[in-house]
Amino acid sequence: MSVGGESAAVVSPEQIASAGWQGRPFPLLLPPLPRRRLLGRAAMVAVVLVDAVLTVQLSKGSDWEPLALLGLLAVAAAISELGTIAVSELRVSSSILAVVLAMVLLGPAPAVAIATVTVGIESVVRGVRGSLLLLNFVNYATLPLLGGWLVERLIGADPAAAGELELVVVVLSTALVVSLLSFLVATLRWAPLSPRALGALLRDVFLPIEPYFLVGAALAAAAAHAYRTVDLAAMTAVLALLLASELLLRGVAVGHARAASIRELTAQRSRLLGEALTAEERERQRLAAYLHDEPLQLLLAARQDLHDAALGDAAALRNAEERLGAAIGDLRRTLAHVHPLPLEQIGLGPALQAVTRQLCHGRLEHHVSVDPELRARDEGLVYSVARELIGNAVKHSGAGRLDVALRAVEGGVCLEVSDDGVGFDPGEPAATGHVGLALAALRVRVAGGELAVDSGAGVGSRVRATLPLD
Repeated sequence: MSVGGESAAVVSPEQIASAGWQGRPFPLLLPPLPRRRLLGRAAMVAVVLVDAVLTVQLSKGSDWEPLALLGLLAVAAAISELGTIAVSELRVSSSILAVVLAMVLLGPAPAVAIATVTVGIESVVRGVRGSLLLLNFVNYATLPLLGGWLVERLIGADPAAAGELELVVVVLSTALVVSLLSFLVATLRWAPLSPRALGALLRDVFLPIEPYFLVGAALAAAAAHAYRTVDLAAMTAVLALLLASELLLRGVAVGHARAASIRELTAQRSRLLGEALTAEERERQRLAAYLHDEPLQLLLAARQDLHDAALGDAAALRNAEERLGAAIGDLRRTLAHVHPLPLEQIGLGPALQAVTRQLCHGRLEHHVSVDPELRARDEGLVYSVARELIGNAVKHSGAGRLDVALRAVEGGVCLEVSDDGVGFDPGEPAATGHVGLALAALRVRVAGGELAVDSGAGVGSRVRATLPLD
């Protein structure tokens, strides 16, 4: 088995961050994010066009014969792609092994054609679009093209002239190299990784699937040997065994994924409890400091003014009244923050408006948009996550404007908080800041949702939390 085509599922940003992302060596030399994305897409389109031209130039009529072998490998790749399996956060299928067999037994052009078919199938079945689809075309066109060309240089244009052992070794080695390169291309799509982070991803994500892949690669080599020494029917039987082994792998993978999910959920809840206790203690300290520095000082000053007024200072009485009014206002705002009005009384929309106005407190312009038809499963969770994200942006972003949007999406609700501030590195460890963001991410994930961060130096930030209805 091998790495499947869907790059988004190969490695998640959370895995890269947990591996120790150090991909920010020269942030000031990089163009802004939108421009980088446009340049990236243009580069991928250029690579695909170059691959297409080279494929046509390298194609020979003999590469496409026998047609029965070409058809068998294409069918095997399509069936495998339809039955892609997720193992250790990787999409695993034997479709790339069919491509490797085409590289060795036919040539680079048929291998590219079969690989393109698998990308098309994946696009339809899993809805891959945009940059991910382009990356898949780059991955599944460039590797078969270069691999097929190198194989021809190694064993010659006629595979029948190669020795039996040589053919087996070439299939095994090509499969191993292609799977590793495919993993790296998919990984580097997210960010330029440091050697330490890349090593961690190889150890924690790639190596766990190698036992499954080696079994598939051995069966692919056996299929090539059967075709060379017996006939196409024998190769068909071995490929059928290869596809059947994926059914067994599916059962093992599902059990492994469930056990891993339970372990991860338990660990997340433990971390969430620890973060919640830490946040509660931090909030108590902040509240105590605020009461000491603001309302208490106003009350002490008012007491002094009342003392001066008793001695005959008429202006002191007015000063005492103003300071008492300011202290009362501060205490009311504090009480609203500590004990907000019940959501069932005022509704989620007004509650978000109130907490945004309170947290911004005149320091930055803000706008709140709430879908009036929205129905959330847990309004308390949505409110608390929103308060954490808004407070985090107010404290750390240095922004002049904050936008909060809550809208219904298919199967859930989406909360989006964006600002025009200084931005930050999403891969930065929480210990150096943004602990509130890490806490919100844990709460969202435990609730079955997703939290995505889009930010960079000097371009502001956008945090999107999606929570399910069911």
